[in-house]
Amino acid sequence: MDYIGFLLWMFAVIGFISVIVWLLMILSKFFDTLAFFLTKIKIYIYYPIIIKINRKKHKDYVEEYFNNLLFRGQIEWPLAIGKIKIEWSDEESVNIDLEEGLLLVRVKYTDIIEDTLAKIAFLSAPYLVSKYLEPALGEKFSRLVSFGIVENILQTYPRVLTRFKNILYETYGRDSEYREILNMIVRADDTSLYKHVFLYELRRILGIFGTRVDRDKLIQELKELLHIVANLENIDIPEVCGYYVNLTIVRVGKLVKVVSELWEPYIQYIRNRFKECPDLQRIYLVSAGKFKTKAAEGLIKFMKEKLPNIELLDRFEYKARYYKGKTNIPYLVVIMEFK
Repeated sequence: MDYIGFLLWMFAVIGFISVIVWLLMILSKFFDTLAFFLTKIKIYIYYPIIIKINRKKHKDYVEEYFNNLLFRGQIEWPLAIGKIKIEWSDEESVNIDLEEGLLLVRVKYTDIIEDTLAKIAFLSAPYLVSKYLEPALGEKFSRLVSFGIVENILQTYPRVLTRFKNILYETYGRDSEYREILNMIVRADDTSLYKHVFLYELRRILGIFGTRVDRDKLIQELKELLHIVANLENIDIPEVCGYYVNLTIVRVGKLVKVVSELWEPYIQYIRNRFKECPDLQRIYLVSAGKFKTKAAEGLIKFMKEKLPNIELLDRFEYKARYYKGKTNIPYLVVIMEFK
């Protein structure tokens, strides 16, 4: 086959795929799962062919990958600002366009798609938590603490996830302190306390203070909190009493207390913590195991009766990935706040 014949064949293939994609796009308006399937077809078949011919399509591919796959409506932690827009540049940077509601990510052009996607994930990670995260806490710490949320999103895209981890560990893994932060995030994420306690608290703080924070003080308090949620079973008094982070974690404990509904010790614990930390703001009630999680409803009701100055903020019920050597354990996190 001569060169012209090869080009004609290539254009015929692209044309055929384009027609199939167009037909599926029409059907996708009626079926969300089909829309997801269509996006995968475009990402794994259509774009890898066409970007060899058209460099602009490479950028379209990358933008669609993030905006339609990673940040779909079903994702629990949506992008904190609009959509991602990509520009090719020799200098890497991230900028927020508030008027357009865009996160503008500038990266170097490369033919290796997975490397480009991983680099964009690395640069944009903090904005999954809050648009204030990187300005408030700085580039290094904000990218470290948002590592877990990107890892969760990329679980179904292992090639990109592998490259993302390589970039992260090549950049920060040589520093023992940063490496320990990454390890703590992995441990805390096994029970989703990374997401439902650490990130929940962080987003609330940034929602109140924005970028007007004492960076060193906030980072130190966040490190304390991350240490607690990563080692909860080994912490006697899981509490942070600081300027920004003021919380205690109440664990629904021994089964005999739960069965007997011996709730008074929990109330006494909270009162004691309030004496030790008068600025205590939030209580995180956590429970693991099917029976304990159901019985915890009685404790929640009892707490509302005995502590009339608290209100329920949020609650999360889910299956913990790993807990005490077991997998898929029912888990409950209830967040309460003092009025």
